Amino acid sequence: MIPTIALITIFLPSIALAQPARPMVSVGIDVGDLRGNDHRVLQAAVDYIANFGGGTVEIGAGRFTLRNALQLRNNVHFVGLPGGTVLAIGGGRKAALASDVAKGATEITLVDARGFELGDGIALEDSAGHGFEVTTATLVARLGPRTFRISHPAESDYLVKRNAEAKHAISGISGVNVKNASVKGITVEGNHATPGSEYLGGCRGGGVYLFGCENVVVSRCVVRKYHGDAISFQGKCTKLNIEYCVCEDNSNVGMHPGSGSHDCIVRENTLRKNGYVGLFVCVGVRKVLFDKNVISNNAGCGISIGFDDTDNTFRSNRIVNNAETGVLFRRDSPKAKHGAHRNVFENNTIKENLGPRPEKSNSRASSAGKACVVIEGAHHDLIFRDNELGFSQAHAGSAFLHDSGVMNLQLHGNRLYHLDNLTKEYREP
Repeated sequence: MIPTIALITIFLPSIALAQPARPMVSVGIDVGDLRGNDHRVLQAAVDYIANFGGGTVEIGAGRFTLRNALQLRNNVHFVGLPGGTVLAIGGGRKAALASDVAKGATEITLVDARGFELGDGIALEDSAGHGFEVTTATLVARLGPRTFRISHPAESDYLVKRNAEAKHAISGISGVNVKNASVKGITVEGNHATPGSEYLGGCRGGGVYLFGCENVVVSRCVVRKYHGDAISFQGKCTKLNIEYCVCEDNSNVGMHPGSGSHDCIVRENTLRKNGYVGLFVCVGVRKVLFDKNVISNNAGCGISIGFDDTDNTFRSNRIVNNAETGVLFRRDSPKAKHGAHRNVFENNTIKENLGPRPEKSNSRASSAGKACVVIEGAHHDLIFRDNELGFSQAHAGSAFLHDSGVMNLQLHGNRLYHLDNLTKEYREP
């Protein structure tokens, strides 16, 4: 007889497998694993951690001077002390090119190379180009007294007859095609209004500049006095979180999402006292949530939105005391198919805007001072619901001023304060 064998199952308690420790390095001026007070020690720390596949760079309190942007790397988390870790952009300079530079070239010759050093970040441009036609690069080798090799091929032709020049104008923090990274607790201080300060446009730079990035967090950072846009993300960035940041006293735009960026979150930021628009939504921005931001006291309108900027949600933002209208839909294209369609504005406060029209403006002169929200051009299926619009005192304008090409404008539950009417169609004067 074969004996019966009892099968006994033994249940062991689940054991959490220990996660491998992520590499970490600390940087300080006088204390830390790496020590120094400029961009070189910061970049060395980021690159060191990147070589391990990722980890954390902790930056102590102090003032670090930049002659080139700090370049982010994949899987690296750059963490400072809020209010204490300051990346200060050093003095700028520019020099005319001594000879033409062709698109794709990697050498430049300057008329006067004084003040330019190896490792400096530069921008190349001439009078014919702007935006993405500007080249940003690093001086990586000195080939002669006035000749340098640059790290990135020229994006365009730069001609002496068009006043071609090289500028020492840099971003504070830059990420290009970076994934799974973060920047937290850092203050970037620009050199706007100081001798030698040079402007760098938001398509190629910013206090914090991201291009083609995915899953990057920028949190609790401050950008002030940058000669350009405070925070700019371009080149089809996706899954970004820009949160709890302050952009103030910058020469141009407070925040500039653009060029096909999508599926991002911009929340609880403060954009104030910037030299142009508070929030400039620019070209092909889609499915971005703008939530609980404060946009105030900017020298242009509060929010500007236009070409192919579709399906975004603006919720619970406070848009107040800006020099132009609270929200402007631009006339970027005469064709309706490229309008800023299907954007939703809900539970926003849009009050006390429409100060004296500034010299630099994004809208028609004839629409100045006419409405809290100005919709120029052909945009369709816009929804405004449960917003507060108006002024503390009587105002002759309306809540909404729109062109005849605007289709299916949906207005629900909006509350008006000291305005003559809800909506008015624009007529050429």
